Amino acid sequence: MHEPQLTMVSLSFKTIPLKKTNELAAFTLVVNKNFRLSSTKKVPEHDYIMTALSKPATMTLPYDWNGEMGGNNEKVESCLGEKHLLNIFLKELRQIDPDIILGHDLLDFGLEYILQRMKVHSVNGWSRLGRIKRKDMPRMAAQIGLARAGHDACNGRLVADTKTSAMELVKMRDYNLTSLCEEQIPEQLSGLKPHFLYACKNRKEYLPEHIVEAFGSSNTLRMLLQENINDCFRNMLISSNIQSLPLAVQITNICGNILSRTLSRGRAERNAYLLLHAFHKKDHLPPPPYKKKTVEDGDKKGPKFAGGMVLEPKKGLYTNYILLLDFNSLYPSIIQEYNICFTTTAMQAPPDLPKTMEEGILPFEIKKLVNRRKEVKKLIKNEKNADELARLNIRQLGLKLTANSMYGCLGFTASRFCAQPLAALVTAKGREILEATKVFVEKMNLEVVYGDTDSIMINSNSTNISEVMKLGNLVKKEVNKHYRLLEIDIDGAYKSMLLLKKKKYAAIDQNGKEEFKGLDIVRRDWSEIARNEGRTILKLLLHEQDEEEGVRKIHEHLEMIGTEAGKQRI
Repeated sequence: MHEPQLTMVSLSFKTIPLKKTNELAAFTLVVNKNFRLSSTKKVPEHDYIMTALSKPATMTLPYDWNGEMGGNNEKVESCLGEKHLLNIFLKELRQIDPDIILGHDLLDFGLEYILQRMKVHSVNGWSRLGRIKRKDMPRMAAQIGLARAGHDACNGRLVADTKTSAMELVKMRDYNLTSLCEEQIPEQLSGLKPHFLYACKNRKEYLPEHIVEAFGSSNTLRMLLQENINDCFRNMLISSNIQSLPLAVQITNICGNILSRTLSRGRAERNAYLLLHAFHKKDHLPPPPYKKKTVEDGDKKGPKFAGGMVLEPKKGLYTNYILLLDFNSLYPSIIQEYNICFTTTAMQAPPDLPKTMEEGILPFEIKKLVNRRKEVKKLIKNEKNADELARLNIRQLGLKLTANSMYGCLGFTASRFCAQPLAALVTAKGREILEATKVFVEKMNLEVVYGDTDSIMINSNSTNISEVMKLGNLVKKEVNKHYRLLEIDIDGAYKSMLLLKKKKYAAIDQNGKEEFKGLDIVRRDWSEIARNEGRTILKLLLHEQDEEEGVRKIHEHLEMIGTEAGKQRI
C-alpha cells in the first residue's frame, strides 16, 4: 500500500513569569508538508517557519521592534496579548492541519500548559488543537501532566514527544532538551552547515529572568526568538537521530495496537494487544484481568514479590582486568526455557514450574519475536543499500524492544495481563540462575567479585586482554552447556575498577571509556565543583596502575583545589 505524505509541525514555545503565573510569550511552528513516517533521513526538511510573539501584560515591546528576524527575512507576527497569541496559534493549526505535532515534553507539560492558558482566557475553539469539534474541555489535574489533558485535546493528530521517546530508546542521566541536544545531535551531518549544527548541539538555556531581560531590546528579543526556532530544529534532529517515529510505526505493526498510544509510551498496553491477538489466533480465552487487592484484602505498599539478586561485592580497587558477562534477555529467556505462561502454570503463590510439554502462548510469542529478529539481522549482514539498511535496523530494534518488554506486563499491576505469581516465578528462577552461575565459575577456580540480576563480574588476575577474552569464552562455554535456551555472553572487560558497595562502582573499560554507576557524583543536586572534582579524583585513581602513586596525585590535587578555593578563584 502506498505510504501517504503527512504534514508535521515542530512546536516550541517560550513562557515569561508574571506575578503568580507564567504567560505564553512566543511560539514557533516549523512546517514540513511532505513527511513520511518510515523516513530514515537524518537531515530535517521544512517548507516554512511561522513565529508569533506576545506583548507581556506588564511590559512593552522594544520601541524599535519591527517584527523582522534580520538576515533570513522571516516575519514575526506581533500580538497584543496572550489571548491574541493563543488565537493566532489555533488559527495556524487550523490552516496547517498537521497530522503530527513534534516537540519536547509536550505530553506531560507543553500541550496541557497551552490548554490551561486557553481556559484562563476563555479562548473559543480550543478543540482546534485536535480534529474533532468538542464543547467540553478535557478534565485537567491539579498538577500539570498527571491527566495528560493536552494529549486528549489533540485527538486526530499524532503527538511525538522527543522526551518520552528518548526515555524509552536511549539511556541518559537527564532528558531535558539541553542534555538531549548534547547527546543526541551528531557533530557532523551531511547536508547541514557546521555552524548551524554547532548552534543546535550547544543550546543556550533561557532562565525566567533571562526571558524578561530579552524584552529589553530588539536584538536580545531576536536572539530569544532565534533560539526558539532552533529548538524546533533541535527536536527534529533528535527525533531523526533516535528514529523515534519509524520505530514507533514498527512496534505498532508488531503489536497491532494504536500508533498514538505507542508514541505516548503505553508499553503495557501494546504488550496486551500483542497477547490478545495471540490468544484470539489460538482460539484460547485470555486470562481474566488482574484484580487489584484492596486494603481489606491486606494489600500493602511496596513490591509484591522479590526481584533480581544482587551478589555481595568484594570491595576494593582492582587493577587487573575484571571480566563482565551477562545473560542475553534473561527474563524473556527464562519464560522460554521453562515454558512459563498463563496457559501452562497454575496461578498460585508460589507457583510451581509447569509440567506440561505443550508450548504456552507467552513463550511462543517471545520465540516468534526472537526468531524474526534473527532473520532480520541476517538480512542486515548482506544489505548494501544505506536506506534499506536503516529500515532493517529499525525493524530488528522494534522486535528487540517488544521481546524484552514482554516480562514487564506480568508484574505491572496496570497491565491487562498482570500475573504476579508468574512474575515471581520468573524472578525466582533468575536468582537461582545467578547463584548457580557463581558456583560454576568458582568451580573453575575463578573469583566472582560482583553480580547483579543478569550479570557477573570475574577477577581475571590478568593484564592481557587476549587472555581475558579467552578466559571469558571458557566461562561462557561452561555456563551455557547447562541450559537449553539461556545464553550468557561476554559484555566486555574493565581495565581497572573501584568497587564500593552494591550498585556503586567506577570503572574504565578496555577501550578507555569511563563508567560511573550509582555514585553521588552523577547526581544533579550536587554542586558542579563537587561533581567535577569527584570525577577527576576517580580518573586519577583508575588510570594510575600504582595505587600509592594514585593516592599521592589525589592528595596533591585536593591541596591545589583547597588553595584555589581559599583565594576565591573557584
